[in-house]
Amino acid sequence: CERCAISLEIMVNLDIKGTGYNEGHFKGHVYPDLKPLLEWCKEHAIAVSIYSSGSINAQKLLFGHSTEGDLTGYFSSHFDTTS
Repeated sequence: CERCAISLEIMVNLDIKGTGYNEGHFKGHVYPDLKPLLEWCKEHAIAVSIYSSGSINAQKLLFGHSTEGDLTGYFSSHFDTTS
């Protein structure tokens, strides 16, 4: 079924990307001024959320393995097109 094929493609992509990020082959590019901004927001109790057309898992991979380190602790919630 077409829907099953799309779901399988997403799972395979996430597995490949997950392995690449987890093994250090991929880094999520973020600008150097992002982490100081996230730290400032945290210090001032400002919630930061992410909305992306990419999946929540992909968001967590990118920000969890970013060029500025693991930034996932700075985000209070994640949203994608299914949430």
